[in-house]
Amino acid sequence: MRQLRLQRVLAGLSQVELARRVGKSPAWLSRVERGYLQPDPSVLSKIKDALKTGEPHMNGGVALSLAKCDCEEAVKLPWDWD
Repeated sequence: MRQLRLQRVLAGLSQVELARRVGKSPAWLSRVERGYLQPDPSVLSKIKDALKTGEPHMNGGVALSLAKCDCEEAVKLPWDWD
């Protein structure tokens, strides 16, 4: 779940906003992002849906969209590409 923070930031969402969208507190989301808690499948589904509605950001001219991203996968940034 440590990749969740990166995905949230790339989606343009604050911890407060993502927590509000999934019906949890920002403190709860912080613990999930740091790997101290594992969300149950229903909340994980809400997180995935909330990340899909975030605004994609530009990075080095490459659009980074999370529309097809799974919360369990790591986001590959341009400098990580082979």
